[in-house]
Order: sequence, then C-alpha cells, then structure tokens
Amino acid sequence: MHYDELIGQVVLYKTVITNDTVKIIELLLSPICKNPDFYHKIGFSPTNKYEIFHIRDKDKNAEWSMARELEEGYLKNIKGTINTN
Repeated sequence: MHYDELIGQVVLYKTVITNDTVKIIELLLSPICKNPDFYHKIGFSPTNKYEIFHIRDKDKNAEWSMARELEEGYLKNIKGTINTN
C-alpha cells in the first residue's frame, strides 16, 4: 500500500430534511465514489426506502441518494426532502 496516493475524498456538511410540518437538521456525508454497489456492501440503502428524497430526484427513486442509520430505527419517523441548495 502506498500512503502517498489519494484513494478517495469525503465531504461532511450540515443539511436539512423538510416536510410540511418539520425541519430536521442532519449531517450529510458525501463520499466521492460513483459506484452505488460499494455503498450497499457497507450498509447504505437508497433514501427512498425511508421516504426521504433528494430535492434533485424528480422521479423519487435515485440510487445515488443513500442513507445508513447509525442507530437502528433512527429514520423511522423522519420523512421529507433533502435540500442541499
């Protein structure tokens, strides 16, 4: 292994999930890897599984918008739209 080579990049920032009644502030981890299968292998699922949709996902079935619960059931009562604008 060569420790002087860049193998990936991660961006972490605050984002908002909104619906008609609530605004939820969450942390968004945005790793730079274009292969959804990689994230599925480490426990990520499309956010539409939780009824959470990215504002740019017009069809509401994007594979690229994913979530992983750090605590099981955490997203159970969170529904809405991720707005990264």
